[in-house]
Amino acid sequence: MTRTAVPVACAIVAIAWLASRACADGGVVAASVERDERRITVFVSPAAPRAGVIDVSMLRRVTTDTAVDARLDSDRSAIIVVAVHEASGMERSAPALPAHQGNRLLESALLELPFSGRWRIEVRNEPPWPSPSFELEIAPPLPPWRSQWPWLGAWIPITALLLLRDRLAFGRSR
Repeated sequence: MTRTAVPVACAIVAIAWLASRACADGGVVAASVERDERRITVFVSPAAPRAGVIDVSMLRRVTTDTAVDARLDSDRSAIIVVAVHEASGMERSAPALPAHQGNRLLESALLELPFSGRWRIEVRNEPPWPSPSFELEIAPPLPPWRSQWPWLGAWIPITALLLLRDRLAFGRSR
């Protein structure tokens, strides 16, 4: 084994470990309902929601028509997303707005859910669109130090890698 094989192997293991800790995802499909050739699919992000802000996105499409864009412009109705906490009865709501500038089918609402527990989420549409509803278990919020530690400790492995690189470079120049 060469002198550089061990540091390279350590770097690969460190990168693989950091990549496995990545928390980015597109969420999960929470509900999908079809009525009268119209389907609405609801996505919730993050996949394991915690108390705080969650994103509820809706994808509306006409299932049998090929001219979807023309029908959606005339068929577009307002969407209100309502969340009700089962234990306390607290209600939160938010309007769904276009989520992405170029995507005319996806709409998104940001809900602020202040505490954990079971929440009943209802997507209120005007007919002829279906109005799906589902239950969502919200976990307690992360402690502040756990949400910030990756940023606070990021300099340690970077510094170690730079020192290792300098040491290897100095060893070769002898």
